[in-house]
Amino acid sequence: MKSYITKSSIEIGQNASGEAISVTKFTINGTDTKAKKVYIQASMHASEIQGNAVILALLNHFNEKQPLGNITIIPQCNPIGRDMLIGAGHEGRFDAANGDNWNRYYFKPEINYQAFAESHLKSTQAGYGKALRQLISTQIENALQSDFGLSRARRLNYRMQQEALWADIILDLHTDTHAVDYLYSPKYAKAHAEKFGFEHVLLIENKCNGALDEAGFYPWWSVQQAFAKLAREEPVLVESYTLELGSEELINDKKAEIQAQRILDYLTFQDVVSATSEHKHALAKPVAFYDEDSFRSVYAKNGGLYEWFLLPGETFVKDQVIGQCLQMAHAKAIPICYPFDGLLISINGKGALQQGSHLLNVINAL
Repeated sequence: MKSYITKSSIEIGQNASGEAISVTKFTINGTDTKAKKVYIQASMHASEIQGNAVILALLNHFNEKQPLGNITIIPQCNPIGRDMLIGAGHEGRFDAANGDNWNRYYFKPEINYQAFAESHLKSTQAGYGKALRQLISTQIENALQSDFGLSRARRLNYRMQQEALWADIILDLHTDTHAVDYLYSPKYAKAHAEKFGFEHVLLIENKCNGALDEAGFYPWWSVQQAFAKLAREEPVLVESYTLELGSEELINDKKAEIQAQRILDYLTFQDVVSATSEHKHALAKPVAFYDEDSFRSVYAKNGGLYEWFLLPGETFVKDQVIGQCLQMAHAKAIPICYPFDGLLISINGKGALQQGSHLLNVINAL
């Protein structure tokens, strides 16, 4: 790799002998100090591996074409979950020791945003931006030094959040089970989210329930709203997204090239990378936006063996039979249908499921 790409390690924990558990960090130095800074990570849910193929495509691109803005990339950012196998598969989404979801413990700062806005009413964007980052950084660092210690998931999330905190753009690369590509975007960034070219975009409100995208945009959206109450119109200075890149436990190199190009399309729009004569767009068909209330998780009404007649990305209508559940104890097949029209986003990748297991993710507001 050329000199503007550097590789380092970050300690995120210690194993049972006290040795460091580390992740690899790539830093790509841009040519323009005024350009936006970017943070990208993959595989916080360790079984969600497609993002690493996308990162490799991005690194190959940046090895040839230096970006304008600085970019930090951390592939396989969860080495604990990466090496936590049950049989032939990853535990992946949860810490097998205590059930923690690896992507639900990012730090939510304790800030009086209205008071902060009032104290920085005459500050420049750069001034209040630096002050807010420093305030959050101090709170995270204090939390990491807790006398009572932190769970593995919480410590890992906080360390990754420290890396992401100084970025203007945060991209968290995930996958679903057996799924289509889709994007989680804060509602304020709807127009910019379209530049990724994802066919399906789920718009979310200003909240912070523990995922990285929410932890990334929540403080900045909150302070923007606080400034608005004081009649100062400000943009939200940080954009933070979750990119769902298809199905877990799978790598698709050709698809990764397209997904990497979609990220480059967005970064070109943001003036983080330069468009060139050979720049190829990877925009999808017309982009569909959905409010988060239309996104529904569906759970198994019956335990049994599941067969599906539709694929992720396909639509269904009210009362259409989209699959069946075989119950061998009763020697019968139960048809599966729902009392609404919908779009199938993802299907549980397992065929044998107990009653109450997560079954599908659907959009039911078509």
